[in-house]
Amino acid sequence: MTALDNDMLTVCSKIKAAGISLYVASFGSGVSTTTRTRLQTCSSGSGYYQHANAPSDLTAFFNHIGEDVINKSIYVSK
Repeated sequence: MTALDNDMLTVCSKIKAAGISLYVASFGSGVSTTTRTRLQTCSSGSGYYQHANAPSDLTAFFNHIGEDVINKSIYVSK
């Protein structure tokens, strides 16, 4: 693992420790298994990382993020 990888994982850990949900996506056939594992580790866990092989997969993940954020939001009304 490189210094850049370690720095990325440190930043990811700090973001998650602050209570921020971290969604991560990778795209294309050129993403190695090692990189996918690191990105998944960076994410906030199951449902927060997606590898997309096609644009439609990426679209579906962004839709998932939108739905997840809406479902976790607190609405205050009169």
